[in-house]
Amino acid sequence: MCEPFERANAPFDPIIKARFGTTVCARVKAGLGIAIIDEFTVAHRAMPGIAIVPIAEDTPFQTYVAVSNDRALSRDADNVTVLLRAKMRAVVETGKS
Repeated sequence: MCEPFERANAPFDPIIKARFGTTVCARVKAGLGIAIIDEFTVAHRAMPGIAIVPIAEDTPFQTYVAVSNDRALSRDADNVTVLLRAKMRAVVETGKS
């Protein structure tokens, strides 16, 4: 998240960090400042009262796979996870999607 700021030699000192984009958006709507969030949180545009301003630069973000604690992954789910990780590594290494 800090990478674009570092490249531009711009100060960046987040005061609040939150794991969920919806939590961050609620804080913005409450007037607690601005936020940098992922595109998926705002993709559906269901955040009335919040202006969405895209960041022009490529910005990396962390990606997670959500799985149940109670069940083992199916073979297909495991394969998809492996393929996604490989694709994401390739994108990082080559800089192409």
